[in-house]
Amino acid sequence: MSFKKLYKPSLALIGLLIVCLIIISGLYIKKEKPENHSLDQFNQDLKRLKKEIGRSQTPDDSLLAKTENRIQNIEDYAIKQKIYHDLTELSLEKDDSLLFYKYNHKSLKLAKLLNDSVEIGLSHWNFGAFLLKKQKYADAFYHYQLAQQAFSQNRHPYYEAKMLYNMAFIKGRLKEYTESEALIYKALPYFQSAPKAKQIYKCYTLLSFINEELEGLDQAAHYLKLALNTIEQHQLYHLKASVYNNLGLIYHKKQNYPKALKYFNEALSMEVVNDQPKLLARLLDNRAFTSFVSGENQYFKDFIKALNIRKATNNKAGIVLSQLHLSEILWAQKDSLQAIKLAKDAVATAKDIKLKRELLKGLILQAQLEPHKAKTYIEEWKDVHDEIEHKVRKQRHKVAKIQFQTQVFKSEAERLKSHKSFLIVLLSLGTLISTLIYLYIRQKTKARKIKLKYDQEQLLQLKKEEERNRIAADLHDSILGKLFGLRLQWGLLGIESNMKIKNEHRAHLNTLKGIEVEIRNLAHDLKNQATEINLCKQLKNIGLQKSKIGGFKFKLHISQPNIDKKLSQFAKKQLLAITEEALQNVIKHAQATILSLTVSNPENTIHFEISDNGKGFDKHEYHEGIGLDNIRKRAQDINAQLVIESAKEKGTTIKITLNQITS
Repeated sequence: MSFKKLYKPSLALIGLLIVCLIIISGLYIKKEKPENHSLDQFNQDLKRLKKEIGRSQTPDDSLLAKTENRIQNIEDYAIKQKIYHDLTELSLEKDDSLLFYKYNHKSLKLAKLLNDSVEIGLSHWNFGAFLLKKQKYADAFYHYQLAQQAFSQNRHPYYEAKMLYNMAFIKGRLKEYTESEALIYKALPYFQSAPKAKQIYKCYTLLSFINEELEGLDQAAHYLKLALNTIEQHQLYHLKASVYNNLGLIYHKKQNYPKALKYFNEALSMEVVNDQPKLLARLLDNRAFTSFVSGENQYFKDFIKALNIRKATNNKAGIVLSQLHLSEILWAQKDSLQAIKLAKDAVATAKDIKLKRELLKGLILQAQLEPHKAKTYIEEWKDVHDEIEHKVRKQRHKVAKIQFQTQVFKSEAERLKSHKSFLIVLLSLGTLISTLIYLYIRQKTKARKIKLKYDQEQLLQLKKEEERNRIAADLHDSILGKLFGLRLQWGLLGIESNMKIKNEHRAHLNTLKGIEVEIRNLAHDLKNQATEINLCKQLKNIGLQKSKIGGFKFKLHISQPNIDKKLSQFAKKQLLAITEEALQNVIKHAQATILSLTVSNPENTIHFEISDNGKGFDKHEYHEGIGLDNIRKRAQDINAQLVIESAKEKGTTIKITLNQITS
């Protein structure tokens, strides 16, 4: 076919391929754009969702559904977990129960699917923090405990210590002070070794609160001073005013009012307090109340200032405290109506926000302000007190139950672990014993095979020797006798021919006599071979013979003359064959001038060494020929260790080591 005929179809085919590529590229571009658009849209929706949660707005259902579907389609688990984690923390911060439970459950489920103990711990931590906010102490304790266990599995001591602190905090709220103290002392070493100064400060502050109930006010003050030392050492000056406030309250309770006022004044003199309105209001209120109790009442305006700050920041708990303190002061100043009004407002707010401790104080104050209603207030006080005690007991019981169940679970886990360890040890022991038995049987089988091979070789050698003896006997007794008789008869023949025939006759008789001598020598040689090989003599003969051919000097050194007796006939034959093969290789390849042969007997072994000063060879480049292969096989036949050492221009050494094998 001509070029012109091929040209047009080829152009058509190329054009078709270009069109196909354009179509495929177009499809790819079309497919790419929606995906990029979809990703951008997802990021926008996620930002919008976070924004709405951040503003404490209830997100639109369609936005939630759309975002959730897109999160589900994310294949990267780490990204998905990060999104759930961010949404959970945002929901927790904004106190959105519905979204918090939704996203934290999803985060926990994904963490369990991936068996990620850190993420499992973080999810339980979030549950604990949320429930603690709601004062559901038992449920919070349960999740903090699970978080602590998860972090301990991952060997994350800092997070584990934080969970121990949270559990201690809950125990303190439930008035289980001894257990709370024990948990803090478990957490504290981790924080000190890190070091985490703020956590150390929090531990000492909580220990102060606990010891106020356990050891008394002096011990409580001691721990607050330790907290103060921690602040000084690590320059956490923004926390100093809070510690001064707590120390002021301790000395107020000790009725050491001057010292209490000193700490309140020191705290209020710090500039950092102005940036913390809650703390500022607390300090102003505490200083004014301490001054009033001490009989001075020089800071009355601070009550009004503290109340206004608390109202401005919508601090309802603080407002209740301010109202109770103001009520007491106004009552002391004989302004009963205003005192009663403030007390009622405080009690109403305390009921509204479920501030039980302040509610009890308010009811006692109302009973004092309105004696005619004292019975009603006292009964209500008892009801609230009983309710608190009942709730605390219930929470304690629940926590105790959780701890008991956890302990049972731990004990069972330990039992299963011990059982598993026992099974592993048992299986390992069984495997070891089985392996030892297998190796023993294998070794026995190997030894049996070696013995069988040796016995077979010995039997073969014995049969060979018997055959040699038989041939030697036949040659000596039968053939040699007949030849001798033939020669005698031939010699007695009277041949009276010419001198030439007589000479030929005599020559043939001499030849016949020579044949007799050869046969006799052969018979003796066969007999000698069948009985014993003189290794030393044979080695010397081989060495001298080969040295004449190869033109090298032969040196033989044998450590013991009776070394022959320590080797079997078969072993001697193999060593002689190896020697002959090695010397033949020296003649062919080595160009050596000196060859040494050493036979020694160290530590119940026979050491056989042939060494020359020839040109040697590179073991990595050299391909073994038939000669070296034969040497290797013969060494294996006598169960000997063979080592061949050589290098270019450094000669060659053949080392053979074998056990003594007597015939």
